[in-house]
This record gives sequence, structure tokens and C-alpha cells, in this order.
Amino acid sequence: MLKQAIENTSYIIRTTTPDMQLIHTDPNFYYNHGEIGGVVHTKSDKQILFIVIHAPITLTKLRIPLTTWKINRFPLKAADGEAYYNILSTPINT
Repeated sequence: MLKQAIENTSYIIRTTTPDMQLIHTDPNFYYNHGEIGGVVHTKSDKQILFIVIHAPITLTKLRIPLTTWKINRFPLKAADGEAYYNILSTPINT
């Protein structure tokens, strides 16, 4: 059922906004990492469950080129004037 809903959503996005696309089309992403919410609506003596899945979308092409940067770590002389060098101990995730 989730796979069919993803396919339908992807189709609707492609037909209504051709410059956009669904980022994740694998149901496993939504089972393992997806943000899912829900609410139960009661009317008379019937209950309806609404399930909301946050499905990220993106542009199929960037309008402007994306600049990427490579981080180079290098030692710096200590600020206290001593004769030793320092490298940030905090890991930089690239």
C-alpha cells in the first residue's frame, strides 16, 4: 500500500509540477527514517485515521550552479605565542 501511495504521489508531482520530483521513492526510507504522523477523526459513530507522511521533494534541475567546497584541515600556530601548533580537535563532517 505504501509503495502504491509513493508511486501515485510521484506521478502527481511530475504531472502538476514537472520541475519537481520526490526525493525518496523507496518505501524502506519511509519505514526506517520517515517522519510520520497521524490523527483520528471521529464523526457520528465512525472513525477515520489520517496518516501524514513527510515526503521531501526537490527541483529536478538547479536554477543556478551549486558551489561545493572542500575543507582542508591544517595546523595553526598557537594563539598564546608558544612554539607549538594546534589542529581543531572537533571532527569536521564533510
